[in-house]
This record gives sequence, structure tokens and C-alpha cells, in this order.
Amino acid sequence: MNYTGGEIGDQVATVEYPSLACSGRWVLTMDTGQSVQVREEITKESDPMNCVDEVDLILTPAGDGGLRYEVTSVEDTGTLRRSK
Repeated sequence: MNYTGGEIGDQVATVEYPSLACSGRWVLTMDTGQSVQVREEITKESDPMNCVDEVDLILTPAGDGGLRYEVTSVEDTGTLRRSK
């Protein structure tokens, strides 16, 4: 994931899932000041069964410097960390 930032309605990141052979973008849909919501839109995939075409994620800064994410439609959570 490469997060670039932006305003509501803007593409704010690109995402790649090499093991699933798909990639896409995140569009900012809400900013509460504490967290943001993005819509992930898959724009390139080799097998339509590998990735969900659209999904909403809530992103919240984690206290350890990571970025906590919640995928609301499938009740999945985790933490993203910067690569070095």
C-alpha cells in the first residue's frame, strides 16, 4: 500500500496484493479526525475469484506507530506497518 493522502472523494492510496495477483486504489470516503474510511476498488486482477471488487475499510492510527484497519463487511481487523 502506498498512501499519498487527499480530500474526500480523492484517490488516497494504491494497493497491491502480489500473492493474489490483484491491485487497486483507495478512495477517501470519510474523515472523522480520529480515523478515516476508504473504499478499496480493485482495478486489476488476473482471477476475479481472488479479490473482492469493492470493500470499505476504517483506518485508525495505532499507538505503536502502525495503522489499524477494519474491514467492516467481513469483520476483519489487523495492523499495517511501514516497510523499511
